[in-house]
Amino acid sequence: MKSLKLLLSFVLSLILVFPLSASAETASPVLDKAELKKLHKQVFDLVSEGKEDMVSSLPLFQKYDKFFHDNPKLKSEYVSGLDVYNPKKLKNKNQITTSVKGSKTFYVMEDGSFMVLSNTVTGAEKAKNKVNTLSVLQDTGEQWYNGGIGQSFTNDARQDIWGITKTGEMHLVTKYTIDSTSATITTVNTTGTRSWFPGGFSSQTATIVDNSARVVKSAGNYIYTVTCPVGWGICSTATFDIETTVDIKSAGGGNISFTVRSIVNG
Repeated sequence: MKSLKLLLSFVLSLILVFPLSASAETASPVLDKAELKKLHKQVFDLVSEGKEDMVSSLPLFQKYDKFFHDNPKLKSEYVSGLDVYNPKKLKNKNQITTSVKGSKTFYVMEDGSFMVLSNTVTGAEKAKNKVNTLSVLQDTGEQWYNGGIGQSFTNDARQDIWGITKTGEMHLVTKYTIDSTSATITTVNTTGTRSWFPGGFSSQTATIVDNSARVVKSAGNYIYTVTCPVGWGICSTATFDIETTVDIKSAGGGNISFTVRSIVNG
């Protein structure tokens, strides 16, 4: 009997010291992909209406903002797993829904994450509506402009990448002049390109591809990496390319007509 009492006392002391058994441990948090897809849709609806400043007021956004703050490892897993950073899915037309609103083209992936592509030309008068081309998935189409011979212009090709927040913003800025027979690119840069934790652009370069011709081209290359939590290195990497083409269509009477087109490959 004494031995039994000693055994029971020992077992009781173990329970007091280690109150949780393996089966009673709290389950590790996991990503709810269905709920995140629902939130992506809510974010898209606001961004596509020009109301991105209202995203933070969404109750579901506030829930996941706190969730990712408390679980930084899962935030890295979430961003790494977005369809917008999956090269195979970016090349599959069946997995992308495209819509045009104003001067912006939206590309929505299966998981609800999305991209916004736009071209902004300063110094020229827009002449015609956008003409979409279907040969490339992410394509502004040819946009027509009028200007004066010898005039200088600036084109900003911009691609925004969204999950529940904007995770990346790429810019290819091309400055050029046009005379009656050719266009000349004077400078190219990636000014304005930025990203948000846990992702970042580890590399961004801009180059002139073709110059001093009727059709000229510039290109930007961007490498986006997602950092793992607590210094564990790089969790994922995605590469994007932006190419801008300026094409002189006609010239006469001191005026020129030209198109600008930007495409993105990811």
